[in-house]
Amino acid sequence: MAALQIMLLKVWVMWTGSSAVFTQQPTDLVVVAGHPVTLPCTIPGYHGMVLWLRDGMALGVNRDISVPLIQAHQDFLGEVKGVGQVFWVTPMQGKDQCKKQYKCISQCYPRYDIIGDHSKGEYHLLIQRTEIQDDAFFECQAIQAAIRSRPPPHFPPDDPVIVGAPVMSLRAGDHFNLTCHADNAKPAASIIWIRNGLVLSGAMYSKTLLRDGKRESTVSTLYLSPSNIESGQQITCRASNKAAPNGKDATVTIDIQRYPRYDIIGDHSKGEYHLLIQRTEIQDDAFFDSS
Repeated sequence: MAALQIMLLKVWVMWTGSSAVFTQQPTDLVVVAGHPVTLPCTIPGYHGMVLWLRDGMALGVNRDISVPLIQAHQDFLGEVKGVGQVFWVTPMQGKDQCKKQYKCISQCYPRYDIIGDHSKGEYHLLIQRTEIQDDAFFECQAIQAAIRSRPPPHFPPDDPVIVGAPVMSLRAGDHFNLTCHADNAKPAASIIWIRNGLVLSGAMYSKTLLRDGKRESTVSTLYLSPSNIESGQQITCRASNKAAPNGKDATVTIDIQRYPRYDIIGDHSKGEYHLLIQRTEIQDDAFFDSS
């Protein structure tokens, strides 16, 4: 699951004469990607127009989302009927069908909705399922008062993959390496290698920025020598980031093929019985008897 770490700024607007006085109270919030998040905008005692914008483009709906918002337009926001209520206006440079029909935003942006108690000045923007495109500046505007909120989505890596898993067969005595990749993470995943509960050192890492310019893929390669691995051992690749702090695991089992080191070669019909030592080891420092 992905997590979105969001800085939410609550706006309180109080009117004194013709000027607005507001305070801003930031709150850190972590939300799981694909789950809802609410961007709060509270304006007690205010009865003017309230707008939400995403990256400078107006969006949102009337509190009664069944009522079309705009009957005609003259400028960026159009001629809004019913001034004095709260409107969440569809941008005219938005989707074609919305641009032509001026539908409420729940039709143009089905993941967005407005919640809160209007009598208490609550005009919160609900994002029903957070996605990568929600990495934007959201602005709640109320005449002179406005506040911006940027929810930078954090996405967990895909399940890590170890090349050659689940079982990697090796020749005894051979050097080898393990490669693990964790894709589509924001921020990029960190990868560690674990054996018998201990973190292994010496791995090499590389990161690649994906086409969307937001997510990254991480590749880690672990080099091992035959002296520090045994057949049947399991090695785990663990990928983690802010969206997956506990990490995601992939495991490979090492299967070391111990081929016979000794062989008798030669033309037996001619009485040739030569001893071939295919791979010498320290214990071969000995006398061999051919009797």
